[in-house]
Amino acid sequence: MIIALQRAIHHYKRWIFFTLLAVILVAFVLWDYGAWSNRMGDDLRRVEVYGQMVSPQNLDKARRLMVMNYDMMGRRSSDMTERQRIMMEDQILRRMALVEKARQMGLVATDDELAEAVRMNPMFASNGQFSQDAFNRFLGQVLATRRLTDVDYEQMMREDIVIRKLMVMIAETAPVSSSEVKKLASEFAETVNAAACRFDAADFLAQVKPSEDQLQAYFKEHAAQFQVPEKRRVVYVAFPFDTAKFNPTDQEAQEAYEKNKAVFVQADGKPKPFKDVAAKIRSDLARRHAAQEAGKLATEFTVKLVPEPGKPQVSFEALATQCGLTVKQTDFFASRDSIPGVTARGFASAAFRLTEDVRVSDPVEDGGAYLVLQLLERKSPEPLPFEKVRQDVLKTVADEAAMKLAREKAEEKRKAVEQQMSEGKTFLQAAAAQGLKPVAMKGFTIMDNPGNDHFENAARRTVLRMQPGVVSELTPQPKGVFFASVLSRTSGKPEDVARMEPQVRDYLLRSQQNCVLQDFERAVVQEAKISGRQPLPQGGQEMPPMEEE
Repeated sequence: MIIALQRAIHHYKRWIFFTLLAVILVAFVLWDYGAWSNRMGDDLRRVEVYGQMVSPQNLDKARRLMVMNYDMMGRRSSDMTERQRIMMEDQILRRMALVEKARQMGLVATDDELAEAVRMNPMFASNGQFSQDAFNRFLGQVLATRRLTDVDYEQMMREDIVIRKLMVMIAETAPVSSSEVKKLASEFAETVNAAACRFDAADFLAQVKPSEDQLQAYFKEHAAQFQVPEKRRVVYVAFPFDTAKFNPTDQEAQEAYEKNKAVFVQADGKPKPFKDVAAKIRSDLARRHAAQEAGKLATEFTVKLVPEPGKPQVSFEALATQCGLTVKQTDFFASRDSIPGVTARGFASAAFRLTEDVRVSDPVEDGGAYLVLQLLERKSPEPLPFEKVRQDVLKTVADEAAMKLAREKAEEKRKAVEQQMSEGKTFLQAAAAQGLKPVAMKGFTIMDNPGNDHFENAARRTVLRMQPGVVSELTPQPKGVFFASVLSRTSGKPEDVARMEPQVRDYLLRSQQNCVLQDFERAVVQEAKISGRQPLPQGGQEMPPMEEE
């Protein structure tokens, strides 16, 4: 089977961007997946899809394939809750229903399509080209350690291909009318003038005088909030993005330009000429290729650290030395601390997901590199006496009380403004009558990029769909609350509306396609009459529709 696949890969030369397996990025699992299969897969429930019984063996294999993909997308299945495991199995059954529906509609995956899917997988690439060695390592180190075979993986890829074909076919039925496009484009081109009345909690702090008893009671109830947090110390290695190794061809740059013309639109609605953006496109492509290469190397590094039965555990430091990598070590840090020399937002969270059983992280992107972490040591949280944290408790209690006062006053004024507007006053007149000084937001559209003022951005989002003469409900902010109103709406110029229509059409089409696909999947699941599903824990919800790339 693999020999035939390799032969097809060898003869299939055309290079196109195939997104089917783009979800397989940079991370492999470092856990005992077999234990989960045993917990979830050794039941003898009778599971049926389209009236056909799903054997326990096939269900177990499907679980292991799904778990492999889950981990390869940078997640960690070992952290999944029981509820999430049950939801994953439900998604597997939905997938089976879609595969059967595709079969009924005559959709198949050809050998050429399968070969292209393998060849275009970034996990099997080296310097932008398919690497047989990388593919063989995947077969031996990833599939084998999960009790999967090349035949299992081939079946999964064929199923992915037919599901994608099915979804593309159904998505093409999504309706978008010219009148809908013009209506929404007109809304997007409207200029909105609005104003908001802001109530900051800090303005009410002077009115707050918590008693000692209140402070003691709050500390007793929230003691964990005022303790020294858990801290960790890790070592890590970096796999930098070496963009100098990659020099995208003119053809690659031109293809990327054609696919992304909408990104390079000028003020007149026309895309910038290729020559004006070619350098940026080549730079972006080089970085993307370099990131894929670094991710592949980082993933191979983590895979080599997976414990293998009957073999000694590979040392993190020894493997780093073998790979020519420098091992760096952090001091103890808490989950919200900044770590010197590290810019990756996910570094601390990755470190705090590590356990005694899973001591090595998935690759974490750090700007121009991927990092792989190993847990060294943990410090448990330490409780603190009230005397040491009294000022922190006082500040917390005072801030909460001030926020409560701000909300109460804001709601009182909001109702008064609303009442006066119902009597004929404008928003600005009613606000002035209440002694308020609204913050003006002049001349913006839905399409405007957000600025640096978080309050104004939040106020704009609040009023976007509102009409003049209406007062919003209270909108909470980190340091207060506000209410707002639209003062006026001015229709956009015809040329502005026309310029927006292509983008609006694409937006509507994607929205309609998502709705059509979700409705279709629900219909297929209902038609398949899937039986034998495990019940979700109390309060559970149905698994959301599968997302397609």
